[in-house]
Amino acid sequence: MSDLERITLILTAAPNDPAVRDPEYQRGLTAVSGALRDAGILYSQRSMTFDAVGAEGYAIGQYVISVAQIAGPIVGVAVGAWIQGRAGRKVRLKVGEIELEAHSQADMDLLVDKALRLKAQLAETDKTS
Repeated sequence: MSDLERITLILTAAPNDPAVRDPEYQRGLTAVSGALRDAGILYSQRSMTFDAVGAEGYAIGQYVISVAQIAGPIVGVAVGAWIQGRAGRKVRLKVGEIELEAHSQADMDLLVDKALRLKAQLAETDKTS
C-alpha cells in the first residue's frame, strides 16, 4: 500500500491528560479502537513494546487505515468522541506528505471529508491508468 493509499491518524494527548501508558488514557484509546472495529474499519494500531522479561507494551494512539476503508463520517465520530473527552486534545491526519490537524469534532468531519475526496481522486487515477 502506497503512502497515498493509507491514512495515518495520530492522536495527541492534551497537556493535562495522564501519561500515555496510564490505564485511564489507554481506556480512551481502547474506545477509539472499538468504535473503528464496530464500524467494520480495518486498521493497524501502533504500539510501544519493550524487549525485556516482564515488560508490558501499550498503545500509543496511532492508527493506519486504508483510504478505501474511509466511508462517511464514522472515522470522524470515533475519533471526535476522543477529542471531546478533554480540552487540548488533537488529531493529525496524514496522507502521503500532507498532514492536517483537528481540534474538534467539526475539524475532524472536515478532515474525513477531505480524505473521502482523496479516495475519489485515487479511484479516478486508477481508472485512467
